[in-house]
Order: sequence, then C-alpha cells, then structure tokens
Amino acid sequence: MFHIPKIRGFVIRSYLLKVKCLFSVVYPLFYGDEKVTSCCTTVSRRKITSPILGYRTQKWSPPCVKAVIFETEDGPVCSHWREEWVFQKVKELDALAVMLGQ
Repeated sequence: MFHIPKIRGFVIRSYLLKVKCLFSVVYPLFYGDEKVTSCCTTVSRRKITSPILGYRTQKWSPPCVKAVIFETEDGPVCSHWREEWVFQKVKELDALAVMLGQ
C-alpha cells in the first residue's frame, strides 16, 4: 500500500487506525444499505376509475401515512382512509371476499 516512516511509525499507525475506525462507523450511515420504504407517503382523495383488484391498509408510521392502498390494474393507489367512497369500496370488497370464501 504505502510506506509508513519508522521514526513516527507508531503515531502515524495509531492515527490511521483511528481514521479507519471512524470511517467504518460513519460510512454505513451515509452510504450503507438503505432500507427502501415502499409505502404511501401521500394519499389521494380522488375516486379511482381503473378496476380495483383488492386492497390493504397501511398504518401511520413516518414517513408512511395512514392509508388504504387499492391494488388496481394500473398499479397501487394510495387513498385517504376517511373518504366515504373508500369506506364503501372496502365494505364492498370485504363482502365479495366473504362470498368467495376468502
């Protein structure tokens, strides 16, 4: 790698060891494995027009917000859980699941 002078070898090696330890602690904080958050951070109040295949609920846990996530043919849609149409659609999907024995 590189040559460490013998005169100040202990001091330089000690310094390099401290730098290495600091780097091993700080590096993962900024460049380490990042957890990918796949959740709703915003919600829509608009009624969904594409066919809905199912739904799941999401609890509030920052950065995620409380939401009903509808699975549609176009992909997931994050909807506001307090909207009347969302409540009705969830009831409808639950009733359908009961009828189908799921």
